[in-house]
Amino acid sequence: MVEDGTLVFSNEPVVTVRANMIEAQFIEMALLANFNHATLVTTVAKRIITAANGIPVMKFGARKVRGVDSAIEASKYAYVGDALEQAM
Repeated sequence: MVEDGTLVFSNEPVVTVRANMIEAQFIEMALLANFNHATLVTTVAKRIITAANGIPVMKFGARKVRGVDSAIEASKYAYVGDALEQAM
């Protein structure tokens, strides 16, 4: 498994699930739901920061998610997107 915050590229495997077909599909569904959300928020944050071209931006995404945990996770992924932009 790839560590949180690690830069990955298209078509690069990040997780391998080994189980019988039914169990693997349930595990894959849960993993993809979390992984896809994380990569979506991180990618959008990086694109917004890149497009801002040095102008400070503020995140108001917590109002669009359900629950405190989701808001904290989305904020963390947006922070990772900002850190990626600064590293490049």
